[in-house]
Amino acid sequence: MWLPRKIVVVIACLMLVGCGFTPVYQQAASSGENAVAHPQLAKVAVQDVVERQGYGRSAQLLKVELQDLLDPHGATATPAYTLAIELRADREPMFIERDRRVTRYNLVVTAKYVLKDAKGKALTKGTSRMVGSYDKEASDFATIAAEQDTRHRAVKELARDIQQRLLAYFAGTGA
Repeated sequence: MWLPRKIVVVIACLMLVGCGFTPVYQQAASSGENAVAHPQLAKVAVQDVVERQGYGRSAQLLKVELQDLLDPHGATATPAYTLAIELRADREPMFIERDRRVTRYNLVVTAKYVLKDAKGKALTKGTSRMVGSYDKEASDFATIAAEQDTRHRAVKELARDIQQRLLAYFAGTGA
């Protein structure tokens, strides 16, 4: 029983090597420290995020989070790409009691992004969406704190999602 399983594992590993699979995150050969996920990510300048409908500093948080994810070593002097983002946050009632009190909300945060080259040509675009929820507490302060925390977590997840999408774009183009 063990021999067929080992053979299947060996064949699966050989198939991965044969298809040209390379890890996205890998050790830098010379420095011994973790390399940037893809060198082109560090050449992306994140423009100021336009917040269409929102509450608070979500746009600023998204920009800073993306800058940290795309280029963790600092700002690139001459960016080859620009990333324009439009952010929208909507609060939707989720649980409504019989007396019409809302006891839980969904916070839907959506980001539409466009990656452009230095000439302004759109290379890729997409939409990323995250949903978080929070309870409406008896205390207004607790409700506001819960909403802000949910917004913060959703924006961080949006930034990671956009980073992964850009990573997939650059890995697919061979840039």
